[in-house]
Amino acid sequence: MAGEINNNTKNTSNKKLLILVFTGFFILGFSTWGWYHCLSIDEEAHNAYSNFNSTIQDEKVLPLNGAREITSECIYRINYYKNENLFKYTVRTRGLDSAVFDRQKILINELVKHKKIERKDVISQRITDILDVEDEVLPEYDIRINKNIQYQTLISNKSLIDGLFGFFGDSEAKCLENACNAIFNAHVNFIDNNNKKSIVIMADSEKLHIIDIFMNDDNDASPQSLKLNSSVFNLNFGKKTAKSFNVLQYAVYTLIKTGYHKLQHE
Repeated sequence: MAGEINNNTKNTSNKKLLILVFTGFFILGFSTWGWYHCLSIDEEAHNAYSNFNSTIQDEKVLPLNGAREITSECIYRINYYKNENLFKYTVRTRGLDSAVFDRQKILINELVKHKKIERKDVISQRITDILDVEDEVLPEYDIRINKNIQYQTLISNKSLIDGLFGFFGDSEAKCLENACNAIFNAHVNFIDNNNKKSIVIMADSEKLHIIDIFMNDDNDASPQSLKLNSSVFNLNFGKKTAKSFNVLQYAVYTLIKTGYHKLQHE
């Protein structure tokens, strides 16, 4: 009887051990598969954004002259003319005038330090004045914004496994998607905000800076005082191909395309 009990106990222990071993291999295999799956999505996102310039350069119908300039680090500024429901934007690249570009980059980095300004700020006003004056020589391009659609990023259809492994931190594909959606939202929200003055987006090889500039609506504020809301997206992925200006170029293209199609059906 004692021997039979010992054998049963041993068999039970062996079964538990087999279950543990099987579970361990399953978890390891599932994690490895999920990791490679996420890497493939990241690679697909990088290729999609970095190669999208060829689509823009080949486009024959849409007015994409401004978007075609966004092929390297640049400073993108846009103003909204409410009566016309029309945005006008400029693109400043380093190649146009490297000295002015570097100076503006320093000024914008100074603005980004102020996450939110709820008061009169003489320094910020001086910076935006400098940007206004220096950008007067740049050509302006038009965009009509359609705010009644859901804008799509290049890689937006996620499977359940992507969401599961993304729970522990945003993948590179998700970081690119978040930055692209932020650009869309900044433009769409512009239409309904009477106090919004302009948007400044600085896209370099590592980060995307988005600065919303508002006229201050405080009762005791002068008409020249400003509020600044800024956000920064870190898109430094080492030797990976997609850069922040690739994301900006795709977003601007999409905004132009949807606005153009809306205009054709009005």
